[in-house]
Amino acid sequence: LHWLQNCPRVRFSGALAAYETFTVSYVPGVTRYTLPIIAKNPDHFDSPWHAHPELNEIYVQYRRVGAQIWNRATKTDSSFASFNTGPDTTGFENVDVDVTFWDDGEYELSLLADCGNEPAPVGSYRSAVVTGRIDREDPRLFSAFAEPADGSWQPGDRIAARMTEQIDCTMPYSFDVNIVVREADSRPDGDGGLMIGMDHLDVSCSGDTVELAFSTYSLMYQVPDLMGTRATIYFGNVKDLAGNAQQGIISWSFDILPFDVGNA
Repeated sequence: LHWLQNCPRVRFSGALAAYETFTVSYVPGVTRYTLPIIAKNPDHFDSPWHAHPELNEIYVQYRRVGAQIWNRATKTDSSFASFNTGPDTTGFENVDVDVTFWDDGEYELSLLADCGNEPAPVGSYRSAVVTGRIDREDPRLFSAFAEPADGSWQPGDRIAARMTEQIDCTMPYSFDVNIVVREADSRPDGDGGLMIGMDHLDVSCSGDTVELAFSTYSLMYQVPDLMGTRATIYFGNVKDLAGNAQQGIISWSFDILPFDVGNA
């Protein structure tokens, strides 16, 4: 008489277990991207993997968020990303999954113990699912223009930069923004002028957009005194949710038009 045993359990360990997510971002000079996976046998001392008579293998699966079908992950040598289940295992095994050719996006990972063709839990055991992101693109300015796109500003007009993806809006903000105000006929990259930093601006960050406003509470300047000048904004170190940093500095200029001080 042969009693069928449930397939052995397997769990994520390490960073994937601690944070329940993962992120793969751009690394300069790297041509091969891998994601380290640690598998744990929670019953190692009572039921080591090698002692299970029906266990074939334990391996990593992945799928895009929203997809139905799981795919087998591979290593950099194109072999399947399977774990050691032999007698020399310590209850913790690791494998590096090759994600180089995965398209950027959100993915789900799971670990599958395969014990044959019987229905689960006899024929297989699946770990909890971990969801993460692959994003190797840096955030860039959406379209060719920031606001005000017509090159002129007066109270009520928007000053904003929209990026190509959601950005890190965690406070304190990691990005830098400054406005340099010069005479109207000055070159945007000329010397001198009044430099207004973030401490003297109203700054709002939400989703993919950073919006600025001249502050009425600043002791550095009075908004009406800026009439007839030209402002240039320098915007840098913007990071997306994966930690990829914007390349270079985004800058744009606009004229501050005369306006009715009573409505400012």
